[in-house]
Order: sequence, then structure tokens, then C-alpha cells
Amino acid sequence: MLTGGGPGTSTSLINLDLYRITLQNFDVGAAAALGICFLVVLSVIMGRLLAVLNRNTDILED
Repeated sequence: MLTGGGPGTSTSLINLDLYRITLQNFDVGAAAALGICFLVVLSVIMGRLLAVLNRNTDILED
């Protein structure tokens, strides 16, 4: 996931934000919360993707 789109550090990935929050700002709690939120979002996306893929394979088998 990208933000901004400009030069330098205005575009960053979530994993780089986690790195900065944890190791540069020493805010382990905020980084853990962001990591859990990211995990939940990825789980929802993967669940939807797998449901669509399984539905398409069921159609092909008939």
C-alpha cells in the first residue's frame, strides 16, 4: 500500500512504516497495533480472493 506518490519518502510501504515506528521511534505498542491491523486487512483480502478462486474452479468442474 502506497501513500502520497511524491519524491523522497512521501511514498512509503506499510512495512517501512512499521520499521520506523518500532526501531526509530521506539514505539513498540503502536507498531504492534499497526501490524495486527495490517494482518486483519490481508486476511480479509485473501479470504475474498480464495472464495472467488474456489467459486471459479467449481464452475469449471461442472
